[in-house]
Amino acid sequence: MNVEKIQTASMKLRALDHGLRRALLNYLVSKPGQTETELMKVKMFSYPQGVISKHISILQRAGFIYKVRRNSKYICNYINLEEVNRVGKVLHNFANA
Repeated sequence: MNVEKIQTASMKLRALDHGLRRALLNYLVSKPGQTETELMKVKMFSYPQGVISKHISILQRAGFIYKVRRNSKYICNYINLEEVNRVGKVLHNFANA
């Protein structure tokens, strides 16, 4: 295994190692296409927009979220289910090894 793959795996694990980021992923599964402003208004995410943006950005760098521009004004967040499922399978196999 090369260093780049280890660093990528580490980044993905760190992205999942935070309660707010896991909650954001779970929320976006059920309500895809939310903007950061819309997420900020959800009671379970009672954080300032800067905090939400920071955690969305970490999830995006890890490949768990992608952004799509809606109209020309809003940037919506969607979950990358393929990547989340892939990492979930790897973690499941690791835990059961």
